[in-house]
Amino acid sequence: MIAANGGQFDENSAAGLSFKSGTTGDPKGVLYSHRSNVLHTLMSIQPDALNLSARDTILPAVPMYHANAKSRCGCLMQGIPTPLIF
Repeated sequence: MIAANGGQFDENSAAGLSFKSGTTGDPKGVLYSHRSNVLHTLMSIQPDALNLSARDTILPAVPMYHANAKSRCGCLMQGIPTPLIF
C-alpha cells in the first residue's frame, strides 16, 4: 500500500473494523484509523494516565476483538502482564 502511493502513507486510512451490536439501533461497523490507534496507545502509556505500572496485572473483561484490543497495546508497552483466558 505504501509503495503504491509513492512511499506516502495516509495516517487516516482504515486500520481496523469493529461491528457494534446495535443496542440502540441497527448493527453498524466502526472503522478505526491508524492515527486513532496510535493516539489511543500513546495516551494510555503516559505516566499516571491510567494509574498503572509494570507492577500491576490487567485482566481485560472484554474479548480481544472488542475495540481492536486497544487496551492491551498500552499495557504491553508498559510491561504490564495481560493474561489470556480461554
